Amino acid sequence: YFLLEFSDGKVWDSAPKTVDAACEIMPLDIRIGAICRSSCYHPETAVLFPGGEQEIALAQKEKQSQIMTLTEDSTFAAMRAEAKDIDFFVVSREDFNHHLVRLTMQSGKQLLVTQNHPLVTSEGLMLQASMFRIGDSLVKMNGLIDPIVKIDSDVPYFGKVYNVKTTGETPLSQVVFAEGYLSGSDWY
Repeated sequence: YFLLEFSDGKVWDSAPKTVDAACEIMPLDIRIGAICRSSCYHPETAVLFPGGEQEIALAQKEKQSQIMTLTEDSTFAAMRAEAKDIDFFVVSREDFNHHLVRLTMQSGKQLLVTQNHPLVTSEGLMLQASMFRIGDSLVKMNGLIDPIVKIDSDVPYFGKVYNVKTTGETPLSQVVFAEGYLSGSDWY
């Protein structure tokens, strides 16, 4: 099912209009320009920008143009950050019922994200938030690990969720810092 709204106000809806109607095919002159991935942050999640941490919803509203990412030579032993241009922010089009995951770490810090949001494991792999288990660890921006001590796997939230994609072209240039932890951008 597609619902496309154009800047001139026209709408194209691909769903059948009656119970016995055949599905329409997309007109030849229409191309899909975006796909909602919905691997996002709660709007109050603090993400690292060149001027410091800022809630992602506020950063999007203020049109931040750069975000801090890992450098290409970063390792867990020597974590480095650099400013990258933001390609775009991802924002839910409208308020929606989401089922978020709240990870609580040994340090007491928490991270609240969508179930499929990518986070860096202590092994250096990218894993969806819903796949983490108690005892797994997230990686802090200083390269240290922080074990997960509690997981709330179905936190109801009604509203918009947010993410960002940098202009970087490598996996490391798409790793950002959320609540002090290594997190994947919308690129993942």
